Amino acid sequence: MNKIYKHLNRINIEEDYEGEALSNDEVNDYFQQFKSNNRIKKKPKKARKSLFVTAAAILFFMTSVALNDDIQASVSTFLDDFSYNLSNIISPNATEYATEVNQVIRFENADLKLTDIVIDDQFVTYNVLIDAHDDIKVNGLYSKPLKINGKTYTGGGSGQLGLIDEVNNVYSLVMTERLEDAIPEGDLNIRLAFTELSYFKEGTELRKKMNAVYEFTASKSLLAQNTNQVALNQTFSIGDFEITLEEFIINPVTARFESYAFNANLVYDILLIDQEGMTYLFNLTSKRPSETSERFDAILSFNPDFSTGTIDDLKNAEYLIPEFKLSYTPEKSGEVQNLESPSGEYEKIILK
Repeated sequence: MNKIYKHLNRINIEEDYEGEALSNDEVNDYFQQFKSNNRIKKKPKKARKSLFVTAAAILFFMTSVALNDDIQASVSTFLDDFSYNLSNIISPNATEYATEVNQVIRFENADLKLTDIVIDDQFVTYNVLIDAHDDIKVNGLYSKPLKINGKTYTGGGSGQLGLIDEVNNVYSLVMTERLEDAIPEGDLNIRLAFTELSYFKEGTELRKKMNAVYEFTASKSLLAQNTNQVALNQTFSIGDFEITLEEFIINPVTARFESYAFNANLVYDILLIDQEGMTYLFNLTSKRPSETSERFDAILSFNPDFSTGTIDDLKNAEYLIPEFKLSYTPEKSGEVQNLESPSGEYEKIILK
């Protein structure tokens, strides 16, 4: 199987801010160099494509009721009995906090199955399986923004798309979305509408419109009760730039850093190494101008597929040593500059 990793960075910012988003080719080059330079040792999993997108082109969530003009509900599919969910992808702990969906919708070129979802504060994580025809290679899946209790929620997200069953051509797309507004307590009426499937057929990239609407009622998980927060406020100098890690947040399912920098065109990921030599990759999930200053606040989320350590290993880490990979796009030239971490060791991030 060809191993393809493609990092798409389209920064999520407020509408009145004008900024240049990296092109797909530019960011693919950036991410490929990042992996090569840091020599990330992958666990023996299927290759997954890393994604970072804004809510305008993102995928959302679940239901017990499907509303779809194209569905052939009476026909059974391979996905009906195929099991692969967040506990297989992120952590076995996900089962305790996730809401199961496991509903299949059938289309002309592929069948979709939403498996499960975890709702935590302003973060929503879900997994969707795509059973594609043998002659196509899935490249992406698009949807309208998530609706909760009738309100539309925007934000940015990161995730991975990977081929998990080569024989049956089944893909898994797991996505973590950071919403701009906090999710309310109590019963949540959630609506997700998938609108388009992107794929390659005989070397040509194609898109197929679809109308798959899922609706269901759920509630926020209990992750907030099992979340640990570590105040950091550590500033790191990387070449001409400075990045401040404000806080580290970890729960039984995932982890994230809250950070900020003072340059609009700066994109960054972090690879961290603990005292046991385990590595943890954190990808930029969202970036937006601060409401109170000229800085740009960002969220970096744990990416288990490009890490040797698990969420449980990370929970036991005493300290982390960071390595930064930056990409900067000057406004005048518009050409991406990949910036290497300078030689030497950065200050440790003490967690315990």
